[in-house]
Amino acid sequence: MAKLSDKNVLEKYSLVGDAVEDIMLEGSTGGAPKTHIVSVGINMIEADPSQPRKTFDQKALKELAESIKSDGLLQPILVRVKPQDDGYLIIAGERRHRASILAGLESVPCIVKDISDEDAFKLSLIENLQREDLNAIEEAEGYKRLKDEFGMTQEEIANTIKKTQSMVAKIMTINRLPEVIKEKYDPGHISRKHLIELAKADHVSDEDKALLVADIYKDKLTVTQLIDKINKMKEQGRGRPKKDPVYVVLRMKTVSYIKSLAKLSAVDPKKIPVDEKVKLKNELNEIVQTATSLIERL
Repeated sequence: MAKLSDKNVLEKYSLVGDAVEDIMLEGSTGGAPKTHIVSVGINMIEADPSQPRKTFDQKALKELAESIKSDGLLQPILVRVKPQDDGYLIIAGERRHRASILAGLESVPCIVKDISDEDAFKLSLIENLQREDLNAIEEAEGYKRLKDEFGMTQEEIANTIKKTQSMVAKIMTINRLPEVIKEKYDPGHISRKHLIELAKADHVSDEDKALLVADIYKDKLTVTQLIDKINKMKEQGRGRPKKDPVYVVLRMKTVSYIKSLAKLSAVDPKKIPVDEKVKLKNELNEIVQTATSLIERL
């Protein structure tokens, strides 16, 4: 069995960032880390439901799967033994695990770490936040969890994630946005800066913020244009007339659906992935259900 301390193993595997390098040193006795690399059946590995990443770029996953088919999985997955059960929970490397399944691998190299539930959660959270492909909502929620559940200050989070403290503070303001915006957030249509400006606008009601998001989707507002709209609302001393929250949700879902439909209309129907078709059908069903709910309230 290959040991993590073996120099050849460390050279073969490019480990995931500072977080994994840190855990190699923690929990050691006599200089021997409680960590080793083993081959684990892919069906024995499960994602940790508490990890911050909720969405994965399907195109990027397929590209990684093709790479794994060609060259194998060169970076092991960090796991721990499931408490009171057979199998393993992922600490870091869910994206690699998903791509390995797509690539048809039956087993993958894993670093098995003897680590507590709390430390595993913290390590998984930090590893994900160090990546560049978390969306803004996931990143903001991750920072909040580090603060609330581990008592970390903004400065400590910034030092750990390798960002400036001012940037961490700005991103954390996104947590103030209403749930209706977070639930329908599409990083392909609205930027991190858009969300930060909306979150800072304390004088704008949640309903008006949701309507502004719909405007961003529909009219492709730039951040500057959004700020102008927010400032005009502040000068008027009020926002737009209040609208039923269900109407706001319906408008956002409809705009999102039309955008998705328009994007796929230029593609050969035979080349549209099945998961995209299913997503469109689900979005349409949600629109019908929301519209029905609104009609029933009239």
